[in-house]
Amino acid sequence: MHRGDTLLMPITRKPKEAHLWILVTEPTTDGTCVTVNITTPTSRRADRTIILQKGDHPFIQHESIITYADAQFETVKDLQNYVSGGTAKPKQAISPRLLRRIQDGLINSPETPYKIRDFCKALWGIP
Repeated sequence: MHRGDTLLMPITRKPKEAHLWILVTEPTTDGTCVTVNITTPTSRRADRTIILQKGDHPFIQHESIITYADAQFETVKDLQNYVSGGTAKPKQAISPRLLRRIQDGLINSPETPYKIRDFCKALWGIP
C-alpha cells in the first residue's frame, strides 16, 4: 500500500457506515501511515478546508469533504488484514494532484489532530 491508495471501510466509531479512506503518507519503515476519510458535509460546522466535487474521484458523487478530525495512524499490516478479512475493499487510487490538495489541507485544517499534523510535517520536511 502506498500514498494515494484508497480503501472503502467503516469509521471506527460508526462500524456500519463505510467511507473512502485515503493513505496520505507513504508508509514508514515500520509500516505506519496516516489515513483520512471522505464524507458528506452534514452541518454548517463541517470542516470545509478541502471541498471535493463529483469527478475528483470515481467514488465521489456529490459535494464531499475530508474529515481531518478523523485522521488516524494505521499500519499497512492492519490495513491488509482489513482487506483480507472483508472489512475493507480497495478502490481506485486518487490522482497525485488530488493527493497534494488533501495533504495541504491536512497541514492547514484546524481540525487535524496535532500528533497527526506534527508527524506529517516531520515526514514531509515542513518546519
